[in-house]
Amino acid sequence: MLKKSIVIEAQSKEEEPALTLGKGLQAWCTFILIFIMLMATSTLCPPINGLISGYKSVVSVYAGENPGKLTFSWINTPGVIILIAAFIGGLIQGAKISTMLEVLGSTLKANWKTIVTICSVMATAKIMGYSGMISDMASFLVVVAGGAYPIISPLIGAIGGFVTGSGTSTCVLFGGLQVETAKSLGFSPAWMAAANVLGGGIGKMICPQGIAIGASAINQSGSESKILGKMFKYFITYVIVSGIVCYLGTLFIK
Repeated sequence: MLKKSIVIEAQSKEEEPALTLGKGLQAWCTFILIFIMLMATSTLCPPINGLISGYKSVVSVYAGENPGKLTFSWINTPGVIILIAAFIGGLIQGAKISTMLEVLGSTLKANWKTIVTICSVMATAKIMGYSGMISDMASFLVVVAGGAYPIISPLIGAIGGFVTGSGTSTCVLFGGLQVETAKSLGFSPAWMAAANVLGGGIGKMICPQGIAIGASAINQSGSESKILGKMFKYFITYVIVSGIVCYLGTLFIK
């Protein structure tokens, strides 16, 4: 019996296809294409960037004096480039268009709440910027925190990550606030912006929608509160350490 099982195991190992360079490249082609296409369509490649930058729509936000304008590029935007690269990579890997569209549809259906949340946060950030709310918040933080502001700078980013679940949305929401506050206090705007990005990543650890998606992916729906409780002590530790690092950095970076 043991001899038979050894023979079966040996046969199964022989039947396993060997991993070749071609198959490895095929498996990674989507990510390789994303990198290449993002670089090729960026300002690092002016001919291509200039060619596709013309395909855009411009909408006036309001009709008053010096109207603000919203510009949307139909091709030259990272989200569109990534989507195109994903479809090309899928075709290279042998997936059918119908299959990819079905997966895209199911993904949108499963994450529509997150999509709406991110769009709402982006809209809120724009309103805060146009209305002067960010400037007022920056002035308030200058008065309250003063020279100790760098300590709480990552915490502000962490709050953004917790609320939005997106590092990008966190930068849009609080990036301007961090930069304006840094300028008012004489700190490096780039350093405070970096602290915001750092905090955004920390905040995503305890982001409700992120935890919900993760729990659903491993068939542990309903255990979100338990996961959040386990992660919270690490969240606090990272916020404290990042605040100290940010503060020490301001002593050397101007």
